[in-house]
Amino acid sequence: MVSTRFLLKQSMPLPSCVRLKSLDIFSITQDPPQQYLYSVSRGISPMMRSHTCGELTKKDLKKEVVLAGWVDVRRDHGGVVFIDLRDRYGKTQVVFDPKHSADAHKAAEQLGREWVIKVRGVVRERPAGMTNKNLPTGEIEVITDHFDVLNVADTPPLEIDDRHLANEDVRLTY
Repeated sequence: MVSTRFLLKQSMPLPSCVRLKSLDIFSITQDPPQQYLYSVSRGISPMMRSHTCGELTKKDLKKEVVLAGWVDVRRDHGGVVFIDLRDRYGKTQVVFDPKHSADAHKAAEQLGREWVIKVRGVVRERPAGMTNKNLPTGEIEVITDHFDVLNVADTPPLEIDDRHLANEDVRLTY
């Protein structure tokens, strides 16, 4: 059975057994492939995130946070997966450590660039020598125990970054 969370808007068509009074988060379970079961996720705050990706600092250490954004970069360093989570306000490094949460780590191995995810975790200080002075959030990272995929994206042919200029042939194609 495959379970994925989607953010649904009031304008989206739903089966008659589901009623939406406001924006909400639903789980859609597909098993078998043509049949869908919609059910409201319990225990999730109606607020999508507790902080933006650019506002966490050392004063937020040991706070439990919820962040949402795009996967900007994914790195695998010796079994620990790091992602840079990006929103319109900045970037935050998110850590998926198998010692902390084996399930989240295993699922994070599948994450791709530009996927939209929501992560829940605890803010901690980056190890000595690993800080990034170029980012406002460069002294902290979020160790994650749970995340939801809000949207899956194909890897874009162009780098979504103003600092990188794509090859002219690629730009003309897309």
